[in-house]
Amino acid sequence: MADKDKGFSEAITIITIIIAGPLALFFLVSGISNLIHPTVPANYIDRNTIVCIMIIISSLIMLYAMFRPFIGGIILIIFSVVFFIIVPDNPLVFPIILIGAFSLLRSFLSKQKLLKEKK
Repeated sequence: MADKDKGFSEAITIITIIIAGPLALFFLVSGISNLIHPTVPANYIDRNTIVCIMIIISSLIMLYAMFRPFIGGIILIIFSVVFFIIVPDNPLVFPIILIGAFSLLRSFLSKQKLLKEKK
């Protein structure tokens, strides 16, 4: 039974890192490039700037969540809710929530594995 739990825990860790790493780097690069050279009409520049800053911050939090899954997952979920409140029609919120949930699951399984090893 312990081998199943260990395999599931490692699978969640691998899936989270494989999804979060490239997604965070893509968000970071696209946020910075869109902030430097916006491709929107002049009347949407303010909103574009807010979205770019939110995307850059969320990518940094995703990178943090890869190394600190519990705190990073909580911060990522809270930040995605704030992101959704500020920019309600942005579909980028849903992958951010997903990465936060996977980070929390990864943290829970890791702590559970450590408790079982101590027994």
